[in-house]
Amino acid sequence: MDINIDALYNILKQNQGDVNDAMGSKKKTIVVTSDLLALIA
Repeated sequence: MDINIDALYNILKQNQGDVNDAMGSKKKTIVVTSDLLALIA
């Protein structure tokens, strides 16, 4: 499970990179990550 979460997090970081730069907020990524993991868990 840890491996899957790490892989998903890495993919999410790559996908959210441009959004973070545009919004200038890393908190957005944390929220999205939490929501994604909540849906998967």
